[in-house]
Amino acid sequence: MPGWLEPYVLCFVPLFAAIDAVGVAPFYFATVEGEPERARRRVLFYALVTAGAVGLVFLFLGNWLLGLLGVTVPDFQIAGGVLLLGIAMVDLVMADKGARRTGMGSGTSPEGAGEELGAVPLGVPLVVGPATITTLIALYARFGLFPVLVAFLANIALAGVVFWQADRMLRFLGRAGARAIGKVASLLLAAIAVKLVRVGLEESIGALGR
Repeated sequence: MPGWLEPYVLCFVPLFAAIDAVGVAPFYFATVEGEPERARRRVLFYALVTAGAVGLVFLFLGNWLLGLLGVTVPDFQIAGGVLLLGIAMVDLVMADKGARRTGMGSGTSPEGAGEELGAVPLGVPLVVGPATITTLIALYARFGLFPVLVAFLANIALAGVVFWQADRMLRFLGRAGARAIGKVASLLLAAIAVKLVRVGLEESIGALGR
């Protein structure tokens, strides 16, 4: 892999696991199932805009918020890693990501799907939730702004493609297949969480020794 590409890949993969567009796709499909194409586009538009806006706010202002609270980057890496590990473990043992976070099971198609359902809960917290926000701030501390920004926007665009093709994807994978891919993403997220805790502890111990 070319050296210039490595930071982008190392940012893209954790964000892909945190956003887990494939795992969220069944909930999107259930939300817009039976709705006309115009309503589907409206839900998708508001979901992506809301998720992108919230993610960018934390990407640009996350370090300022940490400084305001007197929290160091290693502190946040350790806390974020523990939080990500908890989220990943729940993802691994629960059957339905959308049902867990919203109280709506697969196959439920609420009437009047529009900007409200697109923004909440689809955009936040399903696409950009605690896992994504923690990952954004931790990656920014390690790689800087530009690689994380590119990787985040690429993942939001990929989520849009996955959601738009959700019905075809679910017909191909089946709901069980989509859940299985979500489990793999959760396992990757757990591994990333352990790494965050390890790096945070190493930096904290190193700071004590200086």
